[in-house]
Amino acid sequence: MTSRRRALLAAAALTGLAPTRAFSIASGARPRVVVVGGGWGGASAARALARAGGLEVVLVEPARQFDSTPLSNLVVAGLCAPAALVRSYARLAREVELVHEAAVAIDAERAELRLASGRRLGYDRLVLSPGVDFDWDAVDGARAAHASGAVLHAWRGGAEAARLREQIDALRPGGVFAIAIPEAPLRCPPAPYERACLVAERLQRRNPRAKLIVFDANPEPASEAAQFLEVFRTRYAGMVDYRAAHRVVGVGADGAAQRLRFEVDDDQRVDLVNLLPPMRAGTLALHAGLANRDGRWVGVRWRDFAATAAERIHVIGDAIQNENAMAKSGAMALAQGEVAGAAIAAELLGHGAGAPGELASACYSFTAHDAALTLQTRHRYVDAAQGWQPDMAARVVSAAPEAARAREAWGWAARSWAALLG
Repeated sequence: MTSRRRALLAAAALTGLAPTRAFSIASGARPRVVVVGGGWGGASAARALARAGGLEVVLVEPARQFDSTPLSNLVVAGLCAPAALVRSYARLAREVELVHEAAVAIDAERAELRLASGRRLGYDRLVLSPGVDFDWDAVDGARAAHASGAVLHAWRGGAEAARLREQIDALRPGGVFAIAIPEAPLRCPPAPYERACLVAERLQRRNPRAKLIVFDANPEPASEAAQFLEVFRTRYAGMVDYRAAHRVVGVGADGAAQRLRFEVDDDQRVDLVNLLPPMRAGTLALHAGLANRDGRWVGVRWRDFAATAAERIHVIGDAIQNENAMAKSGAMALAQGEVAGAAIAAELLGHGAGAPGELASACYSFTAHDAALTLQTRHRYVDAAQGWQPDMAARVVSAAPEAARAREAWGWAARSWAALLG
């Protein structure tokens, strides 16, 4: 490296600016791919890019440890400690450069990512796995209720999942707990119904006179409807009251309780509510103007998950507008990350782009501590359709909860975490 080059790099470091450079194979410089989000999609993409070799891979993730959102309903139900879902980034950090900062803005024209510290990272390709955020304004009073700590969503696991469990355990004898579910699409469609089952089981043991009301904005459960409704009707008879087509439009304190307002029904007073506002693509993608599908979700080119609203940006995971029964799930994000990473590496390194392969997804939903459902899907890329088509022959759906599926779930999680983190 020349002394002038060293001086330029030092100056860039002092000013918080990483040099942006146009990449060409002839220059010999390694192309830089910046990945935002160290969850199931982002970590998967980062590892796929690193495996290709010849790339500078930077993963931007503010959290110091990986905390799995899949299985976090077990924390809400007191079936595992939060620490059971936490893993280290140490092995991944041996493969990629890990930057523990929040990404706050994208300058697509300059191909730069701005971090909370003011530092800027130039990129040749940017991969976003920003997850979902909530449309707080869609439910009157929801933002203030959540800020006060009275109404939690616990949709990202971690400390909030543990706090919701504490609130449930503090419910008065015979009290009423409600779960409010937004209209699909939403992250992990079976998860709200899994949560209802697991909380009902906990209440049966600890507060048997309590009631659990599920207010669902959808006409039926958004995933495995028949199976969940049967579990509500049988295993949790007298405890769970499922109400379809009940969209919550307002929430507010009513003494020590909460009052819910609905689009088409009378107000309902409950002691405690777990409110999930409507979901949309993560704020970073939204503010970058990438959410060009209904103003909520990101449209992508399916072969490599390139955003249709900007060049050199790829988006994977829950933030994209999924089609053809492609779920918003951790396993699907992992698969998308592998496909996108391989496609980006092939393009930047001048390799021929091969077939995108397949997207395999598995989801386990506990209906009790000792029983679970599974939904397994497989999608194959079809050139003629320029999209992913479900392989119905590979689809596996539990007809009813099984103990074997509950035992499988932890093994599936361990294998997934190893694939993500090394």
